[in-house]
Amino acid sequence: MKVIAALYLSECPAVPTSHIKALEGREFDKSVTIYVTHGCNFRCKTCYLSAGDPLKNELSVENYEKIFREIRDLGFQIVYILGGEPLIRKDIFEIIKRAKENSLYVSMSSNGYFINMDNAERLKDSGLDQIQISLDSADERINDIIRGPGSYRGAIKAIENLKRTGIKTSLAFTITSLYSNVSEMMKFANSLGIKLLNISVVQPFGRALENRVLPSIEQVTKAINDIKNSEYDVRLTFNGFRFYLDQEGYKEARVYARSDYVTCPAGVNRFVIDSNGDVYGCELLMFDEFKEGNIRERGISEIWRNGFLIFRERRLPKECQECPYKDLCQGGCPARAYLNGGLDRRDILCKQVIQ
Repeated sequence: MKVIAALYLSECPAVPTSHIKALEGREFDKSVTIYVTHGCNFRCKTCYLSAGDPLKNELSVENYEKIFREIRDLGFQIVYILGGEPLIRKDIFEIIKRAKENSLYVSMSSNGYFINMDNAERLKDSGLDQIQISLDSADERINDIIRGPGSYRGAIKAIENLKRTGIKTSLAFTITSLYSNVSEMMKFANSLGIKLLNISVVQPFGRALENRVLPSIEQVTKAINDIKNSEYDVRLTFNGFRFYLDQEGYKEARVYARSDYVTCPAGVNRFVIDSNGDVYGCELLMFDEFKEGNIRERGISEIWRNGFLIFRERRLPKECQECPYKDLCQGGCPARAYLNGGLDRRDILCKQVIQ
């Protein structure tokens, strides 16, 4: 697939699995994102979850054992583990092990701070298939302004330790107003021996909104041009670029889009379990009005069969009815539409105006 088409079609800012498919070289149809804790040792300016302190009554290993059986039986293939910082939990290795015992592919996102050699080996022994480490600048000073003191060196050391174990490791980079040098990040990833770099545009949620770190159109446009002209031996995956592309982006994407393409996969082929057991379609809409239930009170199979109607039955917003790009865009991201007044509104980032 050509770069611009990939930038357009991988619009969903919440789906964290495109890098898994890229590193494995195969498709996965259904995934579940699990937030094992809201606890985190950093307070990143970009965090949509505003992670920091654990939630009360976070799930136990035994809770996860039941979850993994149920999602396996429903045909889900990937468990993606997030936080907060997953390694805040001392039992994270046992959680991963239980998922693997249920024949699930397990990937995880981490800031890397706690991944010394011993923990890297424990992650390997637990069966972890893949991990993504986050860095938001190739410059230590800027990265630590964004993510917190010590985050840069912790991530670099983690990558070194993970490479020694042989766990497939990718790098995640988020474009912000504070740093948007994609070329430098690609060069940096290449120097670290990283084979895949996921590039996202920061989204207007949580601390990113509070800290006003959204990049300018000019910054993202330059990043897109740098991506198009990349000569580095690093594979790229993307999130959140669509509304910074022109109509040529749509035309190219139209050539490559599958007939069953959906802009928003929430409740269609993925869902989210929060660390207290609450179930949602999307991590950007983890509010009471979007809660589908709690795994301590209802079975996941029941929730999956009967829930997520707000996403599954979402209709094209009235404002989008005459838009020439509606077949692929489909009203854009529901979470960003919610910021615009409701799920029946168009995406807040959309620049298309229909008279």
